[in-house]
Amino acid sequence: MRIVFVSPMLPNPKPDNAGERYLLQLYSALDTAETLVIAPETPRSVAAVQPGAAAHLLIPFDDRSRRFMPRRLHNAWRHAFSVSPHAGFARALRQHPAARRALARADIVDVQWESSQLLLPLLRRLAPKARIVLTFHDVASQQKTRELAAARSLGARIKAAVGLAQARWLERRAHEWADELVVLSEKDRSILPRPDRATVVYPPIAADVVAHEPSGAGANGGDPRVLFIGPLWREPNREAVQWLVDAVWPIVRRAVPNAQLHVAGSLPESIAPLVPRAPGVTYAGFVDDLDGLYASSAVLAAPLQQGAGVKFKVLEAIARGVPTALTSIAAEGIGDAVFTPHSDDSAEGFAAQLIDALRNPDTARIRAMRGSEWASRRYGWAQFVRRVEAVYGPAAGNHDPVSTDDRRPAPAITVVIPSRNGAATLPDQLDAAAAEPEAGDLEIVVSDNGSQDRTVAVARAYAGAFGSLRVVDSSAAQGVSHARNVGARAARADRVVFIDADDEIRPGFVAAIRQALDDADAAGGLPVTGRLGPPDPAGAEAATALRRAPFGTMDYGVGCALGVRTDVLLGLGGFDESFREGHEEVEFCWRLQLAGGTLVGVPGAVVDYRQRPTPRSSFRQLRRYSRSAEQLRSRYVLSLGLPPASVERAAKALTRAVLFAARDLRRQGAIEVARRLGWTLGGLEGTIKYRRPARPAQEHSTDAAKPSPAP
Repeated sequence: MRIVFVSPMLPNPKPDNAGERYLLQLYSALDTAETLVIAPETPRSVAAVQPGAAAHLLIPFDDRSRRFMPRRLHNAWRHAFSVSPHAGFARALRQHPAARRALARADIVDVQWESSQLLLPLLRRLAPKARIVLTFHDVASQQKTRELAAARSLGARIKAAVGLAQARWLERRAHEWADELVVLSEKDRSILPRPDRATVVYPPIAADVVAHEPSGAGANGGDPRVLFIGPLWREPNREAVQWLVDAVWPIVRRAVPNAQLHVAGSLPESIAPLVPRAPGVTYAGFVDDLDGLYASSAVLAAPLQQGAGVKFKVLEAIARGVPTALTSIAAEGIGDAVFTPHSDDSAEGFAAQLIDALRNPDTARIRAMRGSEWASRRYGWAQFVRRVEAVYGPAAGNHDPVSTDDRRPAPAITVVIPSRNGAATLPDQLDAAAAEPEAGDLEIVVSDNGSQDRTVAVARAYAGAFGSLRVVDSSAAQGVSHARNVGARAARADRVVFIDADDEIRPGFVAAIRQALDDADAAGGLPVTGRLGPPDPAGAEAATALRRAPFGTMDYGVGCALGVRTDVLLGLGGFDESFREGHEEVEFCWRLQLAGGTLVGVPGAVVDYRQRPTPRSSFRQLRRYSRSAEQLRSRYVLSLGLPPASVERAAKALTRAVLFAARDLRRQGAIEVARRLGWTLGGLEGTIKYRRPARPAQEHSTDAAKPSPAP
């Protein structure tokens, strides 16, 4: 496997910023591949050429635009179009013989940093056989949106608006120019126009850190220390320190007079006169080893006012068990439904975070250790290696035969994951399953329903995380029902649980479902839409593991969190494969209960359900669901006495949705309006298509038997 990285900088053995550190860690994780880094010859890249440096090719370049533009105009142009490579680098890359040869031989070309995105069309021509990967360290449109909101002068607003337009255009084109997109956080993925095309690779920030008891004292042994880390040649860091010293630090010093603020990070001589001075504030410059600073600090301060992307220094502190004081920008993208750090954007609130950590170090430490435990899982080395293998590993893989003929002891439960083109999100679900205590005994069956992407190869990257992992071919018929049935027939356990490739189970999910199936034939978990943090409190209180099916009849368990005893599932013939647009789990749960089977809800089996991210995808999803709801009504209208379908009623509902769309758009947003329009349109289509009652489905198996409650 030959991988060529095209990057504005080299992996640096002594990284000065988070991006350099990530590139170094990525290079280390790919040590078995033949790798080469192509970068422009800049002072920073030259400084990174040290013993043990990565195999590299530095390309001299000439910025000819400087010859024809006045200095001020050149700088304005460069800052407005910040999503661009070094001027002249593309021309030099195209003309460099060694670079052209390396790119022509490459299996993968990885373009690091969104600033290099404009190189993609050129790289596609120079590396026609390679798979192109684009890695976003930040999503530029978010940064430009904030710059536009903060701009005060007309010139600043114009510059930010131009940069924002360019960034958004490039982010839309990224899906066309690159084969795969990589981001470093779920937050960044959610910002992109096509989140379903981007894979998250969480940096291994917790891999080489050890949580320890911070002393909280400075170098003089007694004064409690507040720590800020970040290179001050970056403007967002200077602005953060300025606000911290001017607005926050006086409040802290009044409450804790002997508090010390230690600022660590590169401080060029040209910038030194610009940094603010105050009693108790020390500038240490670049510090090679940060372990001692973390150990001797009571709290890390991250008072960022600008910026985008996940702040690695915050994650490093969390992983070490160091208390943190954060603004919302410093905290964004960090945390999930299991752990979310606190933040405050006011000077008083931010100061209160610092004062609390300085005055109550033991209590702050206990809170911080919860974050450390979370970070060790989310940002550990094992998950990083698996995700890197998922992105950079072989492009294809083979399916396993659908067979239960295995002499190994049968697992206690089989997890079936149906997937069609789910390579981007499948790592999230597999990592969540790998974090379960019983992962070493789990059987995972990924049922590939005709994927055209790298779903099979991605699944193979996780083979070592479980007791058994197989990928079975379910492409003979399209639809999740067929994929689940094929996966269930391949299961060796007497219990099977179905989860989806684009969701993420929470800790304890598998154990809760397994235990519920001790006394029931089927068990439904609790899907919540809280992927980036705790679910909405009102929604969490209203949510139930079992849901009332359409038309106010029997309950059902949602298919992305449904456990069933294997003999019961196969005895009833599995899921009805004629339901290709949704409600297949409703139909199965109804059929199960009508046959005398038992269905229970399991509130402790929580799964974070990923909603469709755009109005268009939401419209299409709800349109399909509504058509399938009418298929369900047609199937059971006579046996359950459901209200009959009415074309007139469906047409009126669609008319109301269209007439009030503009009003609802202002009140509820585009996605909610799209969902309502999709549901009402699908309802009308389904009513017309399924207006005649259908005969109840016959079991798919000749030996179908009436299920009985499990012993």
